[in-house]
Amino acid sequence: MLDVELLKVFLAVAEEESIHAGARKLMVAQPSVSRSLRRLERELGEQVLVRSHKGVRLTPAGEELLAHVQDIVGRMERVPELVKRAARPTQPVTVGLIAGAVAASKLTEAIFHAYAERVQSVDVIIRELNFGNQFRSLEQGEVDVALIRPPYRGDQLCVEPLFGEPVILCCRSDNPIARFESVDVDDILDLPMVEMLGVPDFWSDFWLLKQQRDGCPQTFSRPVTTMAELRFTLLTTGGVMPISRGAAHYIASDPMTGIELRGAPLSVAAVATRRDEVRPEVHEFVKCARDVTRKFMDRIEGGVLLT
Repeated sequence: MLDVELLKVFLAVAEEESIHAGARKLMVAQPSVSRSLRRLERELGEQVLVRSHKGVRLTPAGEELLAHVQDIVGRMERVPELVKRAARPTQPVTVGLIAGAVAASKLTEAIFHAYAERVQSVDVIIRELNFGNQFRSLEQGEVDVALIRPPYRGDQLCVEPLFGEPVILCCRSDNPIARFESVDVDDILDLPMVEMLGVPDFWSDFWLLKQQRDGCPQTFSRPVTTMAELRFTLLTTGGVMPISRGAAHYIASDPMTGIELRGAPLSVAAVATRRDEVRPEVHEFVKCARDVTRKFMDRIEGGVLLT
């Protein structure tokens, strides 16, 4: 059976194309490296390197050996960490999603598929978050990581924006304003919108366009906490509500409609963890969200990459 240490010596020399440089990389004496290479060739019964004053080059046998050694050495170096992981039970990762599949628009499912492929040994628990608890659930440890919709103001969470997408005006199809394909923010400032229950003021102010409405938005007295409640309230009151374009794909179906809203700020999709989070499997979800967003950004109509 081949000695793994001999394979490591061969790999260093092959990558550096020099016995001297390979010895320096391994931090051992050059004669020791030469002896190890000769021993390797004796055990294999084949010459794997051709030495010259210019360095070394691989023989065909050496090329074949290199193709396998890189994988073997890489696997052996990961063994200690794999053993340590097996020795300690892996806790499930609980992922929160604001409004479920709406969280990252058309990228939500792709993010989960990517994460499942990368951390196959970790159980994933999904929690749907509503307007009122999307930040609180993360801050209080009810979920480990979450796809949320800023704005967020606080110091407990690390929030990484992924992308911004246009805001759409949602209303009933028989609402007089529904006859327009697009409207300006200024055209809807006097229309009643839907109040949201238990949300931070800064979050409510964003969606109710409070800054554009001189700080006095008109709302219905039936506050909502979920996307389903929002849709039902719009159906039964005849009001209007700005929502993300991703959400519009889920709730603006007959008898509801979505209208392009010019002049509205982008809705930002973000991934967030607590600032004191240390588990690598949790941070891997953040990386997956970032990587998927960069790869599939073209799926977000009118979207702007932020990561």
